[in-house]
Amino acid sequence: MGFVIAILITLAMAGSVMWVMPSPREKRLSELRMRALKCGLKVRLLDKNMAAALYPWLDNYRPYVSYELPFPAGKRIKLDRAVVVRIRVDANVHELDLLDPLRVNLVGQGVFELFPDTAEALVFYSGGVSVLWTELGDVSEVDRVREGLGVCVDLNAGVIHASVQNA
Repeated sequence: MGFVIAILITLAMAGSVMWVMPSPREKRLSELRMRALKCGLKVRLLDKNMAAALYPWLDNYRPYVSYELPFPAGKRIKLDRAVVVRIRVDANVHELDLLDPLRVNLVGQGVFELFPDTAEALVFYSGGVSVLWTELGDVSEVDRVREGLGVCVDLNAGVIHASVQNA
């Protein structure tokens, strides 16, 4: 009887330790986010209010994360509101979104090809630029995100500002 009790206690201890250990998915996400922080990016989880305000076309905002790169002090842009530019095009995209001057400018410069295939949208705001992404892939995808956001930051602020004013 004592042997059975010892086995049950051991199993209970092992089960609670296994329950606390991170899953392979959590380990991968931690690795991606640590790489992003090392690259100077901010990682922001979406909440319901942010998703409703910026990304109304999303049915489920939970799989998405925002990776942000702030503008350097001399390159800040004066914007009254955040400007969302959809990267991925699906059947529900409104034709006015496709004709957005900023989107046309970014497509012309090949900016969208720098981002992973699972990137959904870019957001320009007065403090920087961010990308909405599902975090699928490995650490090299974070480097692609950083490169794409870096190109967006390096764009002429006047071009972005003029595109937003014309919209």
